[in-house]
Amino acid sequence: MAVVYQHRRLDNNTIFYIGIGADRTRAYTKSSRNRYWKNIVNKVGYAVDILIDGCSIEEARLVEIGMIKDYGRFDLGEGQLVNMADGGASNPGTKGTWLGKTLSPEHKEKLRLAKLGKKRGNHSEETKLKISVSHKGKVLSEETKEKLRVINTGKKHSEETKQKLREIASNSLVNKLL
Repeated sequence: MAVVYQHRRLDNNTIFYIGIGADRTRAYTKSSRNRYWKNIVNKVGYAVDILIDGCSIEEARLVEIGMIKDYGRFDLGEGQLVNMADGGASNPGTKGTWLGKTLSPEHKEKLRLAKLGKKRGNHSEETKLKISVSHKGKVLSEETKEKLRVINTGKKHSEETKQKLREIASNSLVNKLL
């Protein structure tokens, strides 16, 4: 079962996006949206209207195509919608969708084997420095601290790790002042 939904701007209540999803969660998801959609949402916010719930995927595609055609796409100069495709999720030139589809076990196995043994590349020193700088001065909430405490309860450091921690502690500013 699928849903058809629309997004409205909060400043003037105009519809700026029409979409379909396998369930209601897609209507409320902010991921995998284009930059025009994100600009509107960041500037004025949005409201979600579920137009049709519980229809077949084919029906949802047809409704989406018709509504996008009626309202018109902004990128083509035809209307107000920030949709980058004509709808239906099977347009030429678009990525398509996995809506209503599942991978076969053979396909899943091929994907697994393709990634087997491959590691993600290590960060460059420049990237490590950027990550380090971005985390400096961050204060963790008590809730986050408690979650981390619970996750790490019962875990033991190896002797090698304990030695590294001792070295770091011995080089700390506090020990140098003493």
